[in-house]
Amino acid sequence: MDDEKMDDMQPMMAAEDKAEGPVDEDGLSIAREHELTPCCCCLCACSNEYTRDSSCCGCFPIKCGVVSIGAFTVLLTIYMVTMNFFLILNEYIHWYFPVVIIVLLAPMCIGSSFFVVFFTKDTAASRGKLFTACMFGIISTALIAVWIVCYYVFIYKNDTVFTGQGDP
Repeated sequence: MDDEKMDDMQPMMAAEDKAEGPVDEDGLSIAREHELTPCCCCLCACSNEYTRDSSCCGCFPIKCGVVSIGAFTVLLTIYMVTMNFFLILNEYIHWYFPVVIIVLLAPMCIGSSFFVVFFTKDTAASRGKLFTACMFGIISTALIAVWIVCYYVFIYKNDTVFTGQGDP
């Protein structure tokens, strides 16, 4: 790339580095001193000087809440993709119903990948994408709910709804 394009990209790169909390010049989080708090059986390092007063549901450390939301999102994504692949075997619904659902699951899969990146390495960049990951999950779930209601109300013509696969 020429120097002119590099100069134009520098402000954008600097803006990306200004994620929550202090970061070094590589965009990695600056090491924080963890506060060890007594748990039921050990000392837990669930907070630092920046997250000391933050909590999830009023009683859990904020990191516990973030990890729980991420684990739930990843498990829900795996479950929904698997369930809809098996729904293709249902002979009472049209073939395109589970295909549309799988397409609508794409944002949730992207959001789950953001959580996996956060679990792999906790950096300012990966932490900054967690809000987007949650929004992708909510949007994907809402679109799937609307599609299911529209399909069964307007398109599905049988008197009884058969879900799953195999004989009823």
